[in-house]
Amino acid sequence: MPARSKLLGLSADWVNTAQEQGLIEERPRQGAEKLQIKPNTPRKTLKNLFQESDTPPWERQAPLLYINDQLVAIAGVGASYPHLVSIGKRVLPVWLEKP
Repeated sequence: MPARSKLLGLSADWVNTAQEQGLIEERPRQGAEKLQIKPNTPRKTLKNLFQESDTPPWERQAPLLYINDQLVAIAGVGASYPHLVSIGKRVLPVWLEKP
């Protein structure tokens, strides 16, 4: 997204550096993962986040994006609010379905 955008995103520099260092990975859901997707709210379990987003149980095996062993995004749910920035070049993950 453009640097002048008001949308939040992950720092493009941070993501690029992590990618160069091989620190980005997609992992399957294991259980007990938590994520904060809104400001001024606690981290919630994936189960709760999926329930709040009305995701049916059979679609809850979404991939998880980790950077440097930190959970930063969940497909279909959102990105980790504490990792989002509002200045500079920013990016957000895009999840593509596997053929």
